[in-house]
Parts: sequence; structure tokens; C-alpha cells
Amino acid sequence: MNRQKSSRRNSEEIILIGVLPFVIDKYGYLARGYLDHGLKVKILTYDLYGTAGEIATKYGVEIIKVPRNPFLRLFYSISKILEIKPRYFEIYDYSVLTFFYVIVSKILHTHVTMPLIGYEIFDDDPTAKAVGISRLRIWIKKKLTKLAIRFSDLIWVKEYQTFEALKKKKGIETKLFFFSNSIPLPDKISEFKTRTLDILWLNRIRERRFTTDLIKALEVAEKDLLGIKPYWTVAIVGFFLDDPSKSLDPVYEDIVLKAIQEHNNKWNIKIRAENFTKDPAKYISNAKVFVLLSDVIFANYALLEAMANGVIPIVNDGVGAEKIINHGENGFIVPTNDIITLAKTLVDIFVMMEKYPQKARSISDAARRTINEKFSINSFVRQIMSARKK
Repeated sequence: MNRQKSSRRNSEEIILIGVLPFVIDKYGYLARGYLDHGLKVKILTYDLYGTAGEIATKYGVEIIKVPRNPFLRLFYSISKILEIKPRYFEIYDYSVLTFFYVIVSKILHTHVTMPLIGYEIFDDDPTAKAVGISRLRIWIKKKLTKLAIRFSDLIWVKEYQTFEALKKKKGIETKLFFFSNSIPLPDKISEFKTRTLDILWLNRIRERRFTTDLIKALEVAEKDLLGIKPYWTVAIVGFFLDDPSKSLDPVYEDIVLKAIQEHNNKWNIKIRAENFTKDPAKYISNAKVFVLLSDVIFANYALLEAMANGVIPIVNDGVGAEKIINHGENGFIVPTNDIITLAKTLVDIFVMMEKYPQKARSISDAARRTINEKFSINSFVRQIMSARKK
């Protein structure tokens, strides 16, 4: 009897996160938030990137490696779930194995949360064009995912448009919890005068992110607005130069690379084209202005991280832009595909930094406050733990 009480008492303070294919900083941030909330955190991962040791040390979290083979991973992970008996399980395994993790967890009376991208249960799955065995596997995965959702206690949705769509699905509307990406707020940030990267684009390249608009805007700014003033330093980060197969949109990525090459041959404002990075902080912490042009703006992870570091954001009026940016106060919103307005906004910001540095600092501080109040890890942890206890 005493052993049962002791086991239950331990389980109430453990949250298990997994089964992750890899662990990177954003999972470290999340684990740190739960630790600060008073929970014990354990992470299951098959560590494709080989970063488990680094993240464990950096964030002070226990990381348990599981086999990469799906069958071995299933049995090993279930054995760990049975051994740990977590009070909470946050399941990130988007595969046919998810259902089995959920069922075992429910037998243990573990509270199950499923972070959901959205296409897992919609008919417009981006892999829907698959044929043969692949199509059958996708169909089975979708059916098992729907069952897993049925048995889950909480469905965490990160994208607003997905949240709105899921609210219309009977049987899960009462389980929904909406919170977008969340990040930690750095304790200290550097002054603009010490930063050496004027303009940063940091997102994976695809057609609906309008990367070429930034290139065109730089040309307009140099030709019509800058004159002989000092030229900006610009980096576009998010290419897969070494392995195009990993690109979201290799055709558009090639178009952007050619546009950069042509631009650099003709104009004085040079653009650095750089690979997608696992360490965005090294760019963001050194940048003055962050540009995101996309069909969807809301809660873009790199945008949030830039604002947390006091980088002044410029976004277009894509979905959810107004939910993050209050134009002129914590950043700037420009019309989609309006090259002239984008160019003018860039120039105005750098004029402001030079002539009215206090105004620039005010916008930077407001960007950080937005993250602290609406998108911080601590805010997320408080809200999701409250939702779990309802």
C-alpha cells in the first residue's frame, strides 16, 4: 500500500516529452519552462541529429535515447513509459506508433497531450498524392492518429487557422488548447550600435514566403532612396545549398539563389545566401532588422525569437500579422508584394536608428514586451498546466 502511494506521488511531478526524432533548443526551452514550474522532465528521443547530450547539459534535463528502428523504438519506449509512470505525457510522435503510446498512457491514468500540426486529420494532407504502399501507410497513420486524438486528454494546436478548423470537428472541440510557438526571453540584449548585421531574413525558402520581394526592395532602396549613403549588410538564411532534397521548395529556392547572384553582380548592397541553421541565435542576436514576408505570419518561430532579442520586425499583411505586430509600435506591417513600401520602410527604420535612436529603442523594447506577455515559455507553461487540471 505504501509503495503504491509513493509511486503515485512520484508520477504526479513527472512530465514525459517524446518520442522526438531529434532534440534542439526549442525542446530545451520547453523542458526548462516545465522545470521552472516545479515538474520533473524526461525526454525520449532517437536523436537523429546527435544533439541529445548537448541539450541535456545546456538545459539540465534528463534525455533518454531510444532505438531508431520503429519496432524496437515502440517496445523500448513503452517499457520506459511503464517504468517512469509519468503524470503527464506530451506526445510528439507523428507516426503509426502514436496510438500505442496513447493507449499505454491511458492504462496508467497518465494525462496525454497531443501537439497537433493539423494535416494529420485533414483530407488535404500534403502527402495525399502518394500511391500504392505509401498511400496505404498514410491512410493507416491517419486512422490511428484520429483514434489517438479521441483518447487524448488535451489537443495543443499551434496554428490559428488549424484551431479554427478543428473547432468545427465534433468530439474534439472540448479538448482543444490553442497556444502558438513560445520562446524564452533573453536576460540581456546588445545595443543596435554593436550589431553588425543590418537586415536578416531567417526562414526556410518557399514560394509563399516572397523572398524575392526583399531582393527587389533592396534594389529600389539603393537606386532611389539611399544615394551615396553607407550600404547595408544583408543575410538571407534558410537555403539547403549542400542537400537540396531537404528543401521545402527546391524550384523556388533556385530562383532566389539566381536572383541573389544577379543582384550581387549589379548592386552595392550585397546579400549573403546562407544555409538553414540549427543555431539561429547567432544571427538574430547580431541583427538590427528582421524581415518576414509570407502567406502566414502568425507565431512564426524565427519572428518571435527576433522580437525577443529586440530586433525590429518588418512583416507583410499575411495571416495573423495583426495578432503580433502593432504597426509603428512594436514593428511594421507592409502590404503583400508592395516593393516600394517595403523599401521605404527599410530606409525609414535606419534613418530612425541614426537620428532618433530613442524611438528605435522604444520599438525594440515593445517587441520584447510582446513576447514576454503573449509568447513566452513561462506564459505557455502556466496556461497549459491550467488547462490540464480542468
